[in-house]
Amino acid sequence: MNTNMKVGLGEKIGYGIGDLACNLIFSTATSYLMYYYTDIAKITATSVATLFLVARIWDAINDPIMGMIVDKTNTRFGKFRPYILFGSIFLAIFAFLCYAVPTNMSSTGKLIYAYITYIGLGMSYTLVNLPYSALTSAMSNDTEERTKITTVRMIFAVLSGVVVAQVWNLVDIFGKGNETVGYRYTTGLMGIVSIVLFAVCFFSTKERVYTENF
Repeated sequence: MNTNMKVGLGEKIGYGIGDLACNLIFSTATSYLMYYYTDIAKITATSVATLFLVARIWDAINDPIMGMIVDKTNTRFGKFRPYILFGSIFLAIFAFLCYAVPTNMSSTGKLIYAYITYIGLGMSYTLVNLPYSALTSAMSNDTEERTKITTVRMIFAVLSGVVVAQVWNLVDIFGKGNETVGYRYTTGLMGIVSIVLFAVCFFSTKERVYTENF
């Protein structure tokens, strides 16, 4: 195995862009979904809190299972990168569906819909983010290089916070006073942008370190 694997600045930036893509979805959900569910979809706060708890419990079960699946993956695109490219589509779809609760459903119907789409969002996020995070170890076996890669990633994580903070403005622009419409257009846009950014991450990075387990 080669040692001291250097990673160019362009590749580091390409990898960091993946974190921006992740947070466009994840941070938007953590920052605005509670409000959307309770004030727009009209699901009770107690029901939403229970939903979030159930989803976290399922995540604790699902995450290690997904880790084992990724660990056994071996494709011509690598172990981790295929999940970033193809998983991003599911992540974007579920992110949009979470903010598209049908207004004509009964309270029970809305809650069931929220369970399916929100848990689907969490599973899709794991499908993408777990391999994305592990990709650092496959890009280089040089500790210093990995630190630099992570530093660039953190810069894009901070940038994502600035972008997500504009969601309120986008909802107003797209909805023109109708928050239901505004959130659907905004999350649809976020989803499309995230898919493009994940594609940039996929095509600009390379897996150089190959081991049976990470």
